[in-house]
Amino acid sequence: MKITLKNVASCDENPVILETDQKINLAYGLNGTGKTTLSDYLYYKDQSKDKFNDCDLTDTGNAKILVYNQNFIKDNFYDKDSLKGIFTLSKENKEAEESIKQAEQNIKKFEEEKTKKEKDKEEYEKNQKINLEEIQKAIWSIKTDYTGGDRVLEFCLISLMGKKEKLFNHIKSIQKSENQPTSIEVLKKEARLIKEGEPQETLPKIKMNIKDIEENSIWKEVIVGKEDSPVANLITKLNNSDWVKQGVNYLSISEEQCPFCQEKTITETVAKNIKDYFDETYENKITEIESLYNQYKDKQILIPKISKYQNHPLIEQDKDRIEILYNKLVTTLNDNLSSIKQKSENSSQKIEIKETKDEITEINNFIEKINQDIAIYNEKLKNKDQTQKKIKNQFWQIMRWNYDNALIQHEKNKDKTEKKIEEINNEITGINKKISLQKENIKQQQENMINIEGAINNINNGLRELGIEGFNIIKFQENSYKIVREGQEEGQFQTLSEGEKMIISFLYFMELCKGKESKEEVVKNKIVVIDDPISSLSHTYIFNLSIWIKNHFFKSENYKQILVLTHSLYFFHELIRYDKNRKLFRFLKLSTNKIQIEKMEENEIKNEYESYWQVIKDHENGKASNGLLANSMRNILEHFFGFIYKEGLEKKLESLGKDNKFESFLRYMNRESHSDAINITDDKEIDSKLFKDAFKEVFTKSGYEEHYKNMMKT
Repeated sequence: MKITLKNVASCDENPVILETDQKINLAYGLNGTGKTTLSDYLYYKDQSKDKFNDCDLTDTGNAKILVYNQNFIKDNFYDKDSLKGIFTLSKENKEAEESIKQAEQNIKKFEEEKTKKEKDKEEYEKNQKINLEEIQKAIWSIKTDYTGGDRVLEFCLISLMGKKEKLFNHIKSIQKSENQPTSIEVLKKEARLIKEGEPQETLPKIKMNIKDIEENSIWKEVIVGKEDSPVANLITKLNNSDWVKQGVNYLSISEEQCPFCQEKTITETVAKNIKDYFDETYENKITEIESLYNQYKDKQILIPKISKYQNHPLIEQDKDRIEILYNKLVTTLNDNLSSIKQKSENSSQKIEIKETKDEITEINNFIEKINQDIAIYNEKLKNKDQTQKKIKNQFWQIMRWNYDNALIQHEKNKDKTEKKIEEINNEITGINKKISLQKENIKQQQENMINIEGAINNINNGLRELGIEGFNIIKFQENSYKIVREGQEEGQFQTLSEGEKMIISFLYFMELCKGKESKEEVVKNKIVVIDDPISSLSHTYIFNLSIWIKNHFFKSENYKQILVLTHSLYFFHELIRYDKNRKLFRFLKLSTNKIQIEKMEENEIKNEYESYWQVIKDHENGKASNGLLANSMRNILEHFFGFIYKEGLEKKLESLGKDNKFESFLRYMNRESHSDAINITDDKEIDSKLFKDAFKEVFTKSGYEEHYKNMMKT
């Protein structure tokens, strides 16, 4: 189908085209953008209407065009005493009544069976609900446990503390890790350190270059005096050179008195021989030992104090281990130092010096491990957000482990219950099919018994479906019917509310599309055009009407194409949910006051409030007229201050009252209603730049400039 509008209303010599090869077509546009022009052309296209002379319709496949719009309502209901009947082929069938009675009895039996099944289903659903509530209550303890007390892990539950269902769905969505995660206490400690801690210095390693001292061969030497001394043989035989050496020191006190026996037996020759025994070589060895002793002692002093390790804030769990290694090394060093001291005093004795390289390596390796942990900790402090994210992930892994058994049991109970519910649903579906077959039989038999009564029943059923019981339609003469209120038989269409008129006229239109206007009419392909059938209707009625359209038109194979035009985004959203195989269009009124029709993608669809902002942005690109611009501004201000923030619009507009340049804007905004294009004033009266400036000023002076900026982003 290809519709061309030209030289009519706001369409000039440049054609405005709506072309589609899809069955389902939905078009959205604010009032005043040309939707009614299009539907009027299709409604009157077979009649003599000069204003549509330049318009065209092609690619319809000779289908019958059925249009629902205000002209349809006017032509079929206003000033009419009766409605034309809608016919289906029929013939009398005396057996039909008995068949209907039997079908009704069968339906009653099936309904009773269905009621019992539904009660069983309700019981299982009740148990399923209890099972869900129990697991949600159990998991909710995570919130109570960790948002109280020290609260150190409370950040892990941000955005999950509002509802039990949300917390339950979150933990259920977590994939359980293969390995058991760390403990909560470890996480708490880490979280606390991240929150309160400061960067830490690494621990110093033990640096002692004492290998050469410990491996020196001197410790295995027997150091004695000169072997060719006259006293050498005696000293060697007695094996007491160290004792003699100590005694030599006392010869200087008395050169005659023996330092050993205290008798005056020392001659000058004896004293000289003894002193010569301990020659320069001996003295050098002794000096070397003393030097090695001092070096070893000095290096030991350089070891960091044990407190340097004990007092580090990050060594708590390794404190005992490092104390053991440290004390083990110090003990070995002290033992070695004592042995060296002993060697210096008894040089003829061999001593054992234990090498400390393994002990130093062991403690340094352990210190290195701790330093790596310190480096990791400092890095965590540096990247606090990333660290908290990791803690949060670990926290939920712990929770997933803790509640795994409960979740498994819940799923088992759920699967078992759902299986039973599915079995019952299948049984109910089978019963419904039996009921449907009986109802279909009744329907077929009724069609054999009546002519236009089927359409009457359908319309009245539609009214009752919406809870409208104040009026209905009845058969009037042979081939028509009329609207009546209870107890009256006078024409009553004018007494209906606008919403009631819309409902009954649309029900009539649906029956007209399904049936034939006369008994002689030959069935044709049909194209249905529906223009805004939701004026003056509540959201409940709009929802039902959208269901009617889906069921009676979209799902039916009796129609070649359907085009629905609307200004209501709520109605538009309800319709687009049905099928992805459709085309979407958007009607625009440009700043030049010309109409434009664009194809639209689903992701471009906005809510009602956003659509008014889109008009303002469209105006910047020449895709909206001044009238639509001003009307959208009024709707935005009413919605934002009156509904979202529950503040009076008039009060907010007072902030502009002292600025005379905004007087025309204020006068326009203070009118009672601008939700319909009928109320739009002449575009020439609107200074678009002034209106835009004033519109922005309202938000700025009200403290909502940021909202204005966000909504104006493209």
